[in-house]
Amino acid sequence: MTVLLPTLLLALAAAPVTSLPPLTPLERSLAAHARDGQLEGTTLLDAGLLASGVPELEIPAAAQRVRAALAPAIARAKAQQGEAARGRTLLLALHETVLRRYELGATALDHVERTGEYNCLSSALLYLVAAEGLLTSARGVVTPHHAFVHVTIGGRTVDVETTASAGFDPDRARMTRAQVQQLAGDDVTPEAFLAGLKQVEELPSLSLVAAVYSNRAIALARHGDTAAAALALDRGARMATGALQRRLADWRASLLSKGAKDLVDLGRHDDARRLLELGLEVTEGSHRAVLTKSLAIVHHHLGLASAERKDWVGALEHVERATALGFQHEGLAQLKTTSLSQLAALEGTAGRCRAEGLTAKSPGAKDAAACLAALATELLERDTPNSLQHARRALQLAPNDVRAESAIVFALDRQARQESNASRCEEVEALVTEGLPHAHALAPQRWDGRRLAGVCWAQRSRVAFAAAKWDVAGYELKRAQLFLPGDAQIAQSLARVEVNRGIDLANAGACDEARPHLVAAVRGEAALADKVTATLGGCAGQRASKAAATGDWVTVIAEVRRGLRDAPKDEGLQQNLGVALHNQASALLSAGRCDELRVLKPELDPADARLQAAIKQVCP
Repeated sequence: MTVLLPTLLLALAAAPVTSLPPLTPLERSLAAHARDGQLEGTTLLDAGLLASGVPELEIPAAAQRVRAALAPAIARAKAQQGEAARGRTLLLALHETVLRRYELGATALDHVERTGEYNCLSSALLYLVAAEGLLTSARGVVTPHHAFVHVTIGGRTVDVETTASAGFDPDRARMTRAQVQQLAGDDVTPEAFLAGLKQVEELPSLSLVAAVYSNRAIALARHGDTAAAALALDRGARMATGALQRRLADWRASLLSKGAKDLVDLGRHDDARRLLELGLEVTEGSHRAVLTKSLAIVHHHLGLASAERKDWVGALEHVERATALGFQHEGLAQLKTTSLSQLAALEGTAGRCRAEGLTAKSPGAKDAAACLAALATELLERDTPNSLQHARRALQLAPNDVRAESAIVFALDRQARQESNASRCEEVEALVTEGLPHAHALAPQRWDGRRLAGVCWAQRSRVAFAAAKWDVAGYELKRAQLFLPGDAQIAQSLARVEVNRGIDLANAGACDEARPHLVAAVRGEAALADKVTATLGGCAGQRASKAAATGDWVTVIAEVRRGLRDAPKDEGLQQNLGVALHNQASALLSAGRCDELRVLKPELDPADARLQAAIKQVCP
């Protein structure tokens, strides 16, 4: 049985973004041509891979892999006569080889090549890349909620809905509500999505690349990597043009606010704060006011969460930040009053430190902080919670004082170890994250806070692994890997989780769902490659057998082709493909469907003399 977890996003505290690195040579070239949208000295694929997050030095190798994946579909399309036939065959062939499963957030081109997961934007870009040299008029199209491709056939503009294998010149009136909802996602109604299809804007290629940057930035921010997200937003903003530039600004502001609200609902207040702070770095005008108000509300929530943990120092800090952002609320004033009274009670034995009512700018604040830090050290062994509170107060009064920073690290370490002994890894992670910015104060000693958090998660994952709860084990191992990224044992365990999860899905016939997990397993442990190949090949064979039992040879051919991309040396699949092609050709021959038979003929076994003769006689 698969254990389903809430869709929590992995997050790690990130340092504030203070400046962005200069443009690289490739980025400089792209930004210079943002207005005319021309790609000079590079290709659409290279630009798309750069926006997808592939480092510049790795782009040639990544582009080669993508082009190799596209090559079979391109070859099938080249064999057709006329642009309509080539465009339709290209789309079908891409869905039989590269494009496997629609996933709303699958924007990165290298991710599509590895896993087969795609969305409207990545599938449109890959179609445009594959269409180079095949179609003379392919260009990208966006609406408020969607992306696809336009081609011109016989003077008529034709839609190419790249998310569907039969999407060449589609009849959108026949789309079911479920199909529309899948493309729209949870935040857009089917009615709004369909209405948006009437607001079409053809764009230069670089604007589509800008959309990739923007999509990736949101994902990075929600994963806690604010520096990378800020960089992606900056690069995307330099390359967007036309109405898309305004749309991206509107969309980004609303998505950041919505994302922050979702994170607050999940109890991930710090991640919501970082997400909004990121948005404010790149947002101006009316959108900035919206994000500022959202950030103030998040600080109020953070203050309430601190109060629930009896962290009155933290609660006061968030009250001050919310107030500085212009937020006025009765509950905020009450929180301030409660926090002050509770802190005063807590510091009953610290009266001699004369810290009550002081701020970091008050005269005597540094001396009071030194007193509190000493008190925190004194209480460390016998009263860790109080020690931690005094250390926090000391740090508030003297943020850069080595004594205050040392006291907070020692107190956090002590509390984190107690939480680790009880396997409360969420608390361990929060405590460690709070202490890491101050660990330098222990020099020349080193604080092993990261290992403390990573080991807690890794140890807890063993219980889930033993119970075959792959989702739980995978989540916990990824948390461990965030703190111990170079740990080979964690990487191996994560690969074993992924391969087991993939095998379970493959055994259930869910090949496309299994593939990303199995691919991830091989990336983590190369020795699993043969097992993964056999699993994917067997899954495709299983699905093909079911289709064959009903005489659905079109589906058999598609399933076997997909299987051969994953397991090209699988003799059983190779044999099944030949049988399926023969049977489909026979069916088409019996029905007199010669046009379709001619498309299939180049793939038929030339040694099948009886079939070849029949084709020659009936469909010369």
